[in-house]
Amino acid sequence: MNQSVLSHGRNGNPGAGEADQSSHEMVALLFDRILEKVAEAKDAIEYRNLKFKGELLGSAIAIIDGIRESLDFEQGGDVAYNLSFLYDYIERLLVEANVLGDTMLLDEVSEMLEELKSGRQPLPRDMRLV
Repeated sequence: MNQSVLSHGRNGNPGAGEADQSSHEMVALLFDRILEKVAEAKDAIEYRNLKFKGELLGSAIAIIDGIRESLDFEQGGDVAYNLSFLYDYIERLLVEANVLGDTMLLDEVSEMLEELKSGRQPLPRDMRLV
């Protein structure tokens, strides 16, 4: 995984990330941020706060874009390509949910991210090779 995008902290500032976090831990944190934004967007849809909904979903899309840009297709091979296609699909669902105000699409996004996140849970520190 390309470290340039993942080495940035919560606000996108280089060097703001913790030095001991692996890229998998960072991706899990980014998935959490996306899940938070999706949950808040669902509330915004229910309260008819269209501007806030658009901002939240735009932020979620930007985070997914950053994760996709960090994929290393040379080392990741088919897995990286499959993740890229999945991230593209998730982005399209977010755009469609924004346009239609459809919370069911946001539920689908959340379910997919939770599944991805569970497959990327970091190993305990004492089980790492490095």
